[in-house]
Amino acid sequence: MTLHSKASPTRPTCGHCGAKYGQRNTHSVTLRWADGEPEPRYEGNLIVVKRKRWANARPASAFLERTFAPHGAPQTPFGAKETEIPAQPNVDRLEVWDGKSWIGGYEPFCTLRCALQYARKAWARR
Repeated sequence: MTLHSKASPTRPTCGHCGAKYGQRNTHSVTLRWADGEPEPRYEGNLIVVKRKRWANARPASAFLERTFAPHGAPQTPFGAKETEIPAQPNVDRLEVWDGKSWIGGYEPFCTLRCALQYARKAWARR
């Protein structure tokens, strides 16, 4: 897994002021594995730019049972039936990028202000 810096040489450049603009066009990939299993590797051909881990995620019923259970009583907020909470797998959320696509800005300008200044200068030179 390779984490890259935010700046890239292929980042678009404003046609008026020359500033670099845009954000990487990324999407999410989720990796899951059970406790005791080795962590899986990302096998795709995209660049991993961000990784966030949720270890042994629990369903919302675990919160409700902890919050509303009477002290010293086995009863749950849903009645006398015990709520069984199965262990969920570990989860990694990856943000991946193809290394060349960018979103944002007003191509070929970084902002509308640059586009307007460019148009006014072009109009003044005619």
